[in-house]
Amino acid sequence: MAAEQEQTIIEAHDAIPTPLARYPHTMEVRQLSGYSPRDGGIEPVWDGRLALYHPVKSELTRLGDEAWGVYDAFAQSPQNIAQVAEQTALDVDGVRTITDELKSRWILLTPGQEMNVTIQPNFGTEAELYLETTEACNFRCPGCATGADRYLASQARTMKSDTLETLLESTAQSVAEKGMERLRVKWAGGEALMPGSRRLLRVGQSVIDSLRDKHPDLDISQVILTNGSHLSDDVVSELKDWGAHVSVSLWGVGEENDRARGVRRDQDKYPNIIKGVERLHEAGVSYNVNHVVTPGNAGQFENFVRAMWDPESETFVGRYWNWGGGARPIPLGVTFFRPQTEAQLEALKRSGYTQMVEGLRGGFDVTRVLIERGVPIQPLDKIDYLQLFGVIPTPCGSGFNYLAAGPRGVASCHEALFSMSDNMGEIRDGANMVDLANREYVGRRHQLMGPNVIFQSNDPTTDLVLALHGGAGCPRTTRAEHDGQLGYAASTAQALYAPIILELLSLEAMRRIRVLGNQ
Repeated sequence: MAAEQEQTIIEAHDAIPTPLARYPHTMEVRQLSGYSPRDGGIEPVWDGRLALYHPVKSELTRLGDEAWGVYDAFAQSPQNIAQVAEQTALDVDGVRTITDELKSRWILLTPGQEMNVTIQPNFGTEAELYLETTEACNFRCPGCATGADRYLASQARTMKSDTLETLLESTAQSVAEKGMERLRVKWAGGEALMPGSRRLLRVGQSVIDSLRDKHPDLDISQVILTNGSHLSDDVVSELKDWGAHVSVSLWGVGEENDRARGVRRDQDKYPNIIKGVERLHEAGVSYNVNHVVTPGNAGQFENFVRAMWDPESETFVGRYWNWGGGARPIPLGVTFFRPQTEAQLEALKRSGYTQMVEGLRGGFDVTRVLIERGVPIQPLDKIDYLQLFGVIPTPCGSGFNYLAAGPRGVASCHEALFSMSDNMGEIRDGANMVDLANREYVGRRHQLMGPNVIFQSNDPTTDLVLALHGGAGCPRTTRAEHDGQLGYAASTAQALYAPIILELLSLEAMRRIRVLGNQ
């Protein structure tokens, strides 16, 4: 196999120079059989081998017993077919058949062989506009990404209708000028469905309809991000008419959610939010629940997984919903808490990351049991920025095709909207929104690309997985940790992503075998 002797050439967007990386090109995936207490926490317990994961091809490959034997033997004698045959008790032709198959899948590389990989990002074809219609919110979630928890009520701005129209029209024109084919509009806040901002969404529908006529080659889709407290029958009916996908944020189950988000009014509490999600479900609106894992709620993650994914659990939120053929797991996205202040960052490094990993593992253990029971959970292909089954050039589109706009103007990230300097004047003067949002990265974009990022204290294979699958972490966190510099992985990479990669791969391999059949 001689894995350490091989080279990979990774070509990135816009001919950004990338280093040659030497790496063991496959990662062995074993069955996760549970967790055991160790040093005050829990550690994964592994059983027999399930598959090989190829980080460049983003594939899990299962091998038969003979192929495993050949794979192992080649690790010791990569150029000696006869010796491999002797070690595996196969004839030479049998070994050649297996090795030819493994080489065709790039599982085995011969000494000196180069593997050329081209990252094909969608930067040139699609853009995403995060649209903060209001800075006001009826929740006080600590560490809110747009800073709603840090605004006084008198400070929070809500867009004016003409500002909204300008932002939508300028964005559509700007992405069309860039030759992009798709624009995804994310309506957000604050809280996007509060009465004042909901009126703006209605205005926005008329603007989007006109933009579709003006730019017929531009595919415009919509997502609404909400805390779920305003999902009345009338609101859900409107959302259905708009054809938008709705993502409902939940930080826990029951009172855990209410405590974590600082809510007091009955209409803002968990039962009303779940009723709103049920209304979406019953109306046939595309939806998902998004769960933010924090140091404070991580210990309850296993309970959250049961409530979302286990139809047999008494806490399953869809227990009495109309499923028309049997209850199924709720569509779920999982993201990680991102620090907004230096104090929050230091708290994460001190103990928060450890708490989050331990909590995630509790949820993974519940997930393992659900898979073994045959519960048809969704693919485990994405958690936070980490996407193990698809090569992506950067964790997010900041610096390239991502725009965040609010009452004060446009920025490269929604986290940068908080108290930003107003640049609406430049937008009204005709500045290209894509260029304006990302001008802080001019001359530094190559430092956002995973293959160009420096990962510290990981083994080479893990580094490659992180580099190719969004594992560099948030660029804003990187800059906060490295005196404004880019080109380094955020602490999330080492402290959160790296410890859970093998567990996620194992669970996904188990899911494919148990739920989808022997694939």
